[in-house]
Amino acid sequence: MNLLINRTESTDQGTFGELIIEDDGFVCYTCEPPWKDNKPQISCIPAGEYKVRTWNSKKFPRTFRLFDVPGRDAILIHTGNMAGDKEKGYLRHSLGCILPGKKRGWIAKQKAVLLSVVAMRELTAIVGRTEPFNLSIVNHF
Repeated sequence: MNLLINRTESTDQGTFGELIIEDDGFVCYTCEPPWKDNKPQISCIPAGEYKVRTWNSKKFPRTFRLFDVPGRDAILIHTGNMAGDKEKGYLRHSLGCILPGKKRGWIAKQKAVLLSVVAMRELTAIVGRTEPFNLSIVNHF
C-alpha cells in the first residue's frame, strides 16, 4: 500500500499537509514540527520515500514507525494536535513525528490538527496492523 503526504505549509506553528491513500480515497490532515535542518526532536523529517511498519511501545501503543530516515530514528505516526516551534513559545505534541487529524483548526491561538484519535483509528483500519507500507512525503510550499 502506498500513502502520500503533500505538505502545503511550514511556519513556526508547524508543518501541515494532507495524507492521502489514493486506492482507498482516504484523506486526513497532518501536522509536524517546522523544518529545522532535520535536527532530531525539533524538526520535521526530509521529504522523501519511507518504509513504514506497525509499532507498539508503552508510550506510543498502536502507532506506525518510519524506517531509514536520514540522520533520525524513532519517527512515528501517532496522535496529537500541535507541533510548533517550542523555542518561539508554541506548543507541541511531537518531537519530529507525524500527527494525523480529521480536520485542521486552532487550539489556544495555534494552528493544529483536530480529531487526531479518529484519524489514527481510521488510518489503522485501512492500512492494517501487520503489513509494512510505503510513505512518500512531498513539499509543496
